[in-house]
Amino acid sequence: IQDKMNEFIGFVINSDDGSFKKNFSKYADKNSVIDYMISMYMLGLNTSYAKDLIFVTYDDGPWTASLFDMENAFGLFDDGSGFHSADYGLPSLKNGKWVSGTDSLLWDRVLNNFNGEIIKRYAELRKSTLSVDNIVKVAKEKISMVPSDINKADFKLYGGQPQQNISHAEQIEKYVTERAKLLDGIFNK
Repeated sequence: IQDKMNEFIGFVINSDDGSFKKNFSKYADKNSVIDYMISMYMLGLNTSYAKDLIFVTYDDGPWTASLFDMENAFGLFDDGSGFHSADYGLPSLKNGKWVSGTDSLLWDRVLNNFNGEIIKRYAELRKSTLSVDNIVKVAKEKISMVPSDINKADFKLYGGQPQQNISHAEQIEKYVTERAKLLDGIFNK
């Protein structure tokens, strides 16, 4: 497994763009990587760029990107003390090349080499799973599953928790609405 991951890393570092496009699927499931990237951007999963990135494999097949450890969703700082603005960590065009906003060669190369596929998939997901209405609906459903007495007990036990006095549903809706507008502008260029 370690050798397999090192081969993937070496491929990302050392391949030229032609080889990267042609051989990427030998190393990683391109669809999972594209979906991961779009989700990471849309949900503001800022530590998922690298720190909370996991790849899984089944029967020694290509790596599949998998989201996990999403406690910093919707722009939450790593330490929970506040929120990044909706424009934090977004991709941009610089000198005709895509820059992922992540300091990651993998995400830069994926953006530059599979941009058409990313834009197409982004448009599909924005109509369904990653529509603002759906994200807010799911977030509110998950928030409502936690009884208020559990939250109160948690806050009492961990009294120094930041962000105790905000409406997370309202924060999520505001963040996702702003983020979607920004990403729509980026991926509709």
